[in-house]
Amino acid sequence: MKHYSPTDYVNWLEEYKVRQKAGLEARKIVASFSKRFFSEHVPCNGFSDIENLEGPEIFFEDELVCILNMEGRKALTWKYYAKKILYYLRQQKILNNLKAFLQQPDDYESYLEGAVYIDQYCNPLSDISLKDIQAQIDSIVELVCKTLRGINSRHPSLAFKAGESSMIMEIELQSQVLDAMNYVLYDQLKFKGNRMDYYNALNLYMHQVLIRRTGIPISMSLLYLTIARQLGVPLEPVNFPSHFLLRWCQGAEG
Repeated sequence: MKHYSPTDYVNWLEEYKVRQKAGLEARKIVASFSKRFFSEHVPCNGFSDIENLEGPEIFFEDELVCILNMEGRKALTWKYYAKKILYYLRQQKILNNLKAFLQQPDDYESYLEGAVYIDQYCNPLSDISLKDIQAQIDSIVELVCKTLRGINSRHPSLAFKAGESSMIMEIELQSQVLDAMNYVLYDQLKFKGNRMDYYNALNLYMHQVLIRRTGIPISMSLLYLTIARQLGVPLEPVNFPSHFLLRWCQGAEG
């Protein structure tokens, strides 16, 4: 039901018919894969039938998920190819979104959105969305604001509304935000760098960084930068050789 708006009229009978047709088409294609391909990998041109699908793609994906969730060890061959097809469908959609994102003008900067697209592409079967990750970050921002209120109850960042793009120019006020952030992230929530398992791919994915509260410089920096910008502190990423750093932009006073 998450694909429907509560304010839109839906002819549920027609919607059911479309869903059933998409389900039959999905099963037909999965069955054809098991007959046509015998090697471990499906060639790129093997997905040509999928690119010409009729009807909503979400219904086709839903049927593939149903196949993957079939009980026990039934239909293992179908499950194998259903997973391959689902990977292809979702990665193509994410790749198109990422290409559109990269074509945005230079003044449109959302490092978090780009990080989420990469996360989604590498984990196409996981339920990852910018909305959910932003909500988790907003929860951290609320904790920072609570701490900041104890430092300076009249701090201008406390008046910022969600989605606002405002910057604080006074260095002392910026420093107060960073102090509150450091306390919440590293003392209260125990975020830390993963020195013991640095090259684990999970360190790169934003949804995993938020769950495990550990990461590597680039993912931890993107999280820190996103929170700081929401609270009006201008930080900039620096692609240093062999490292990814953040720069505190203190302007003329710096």
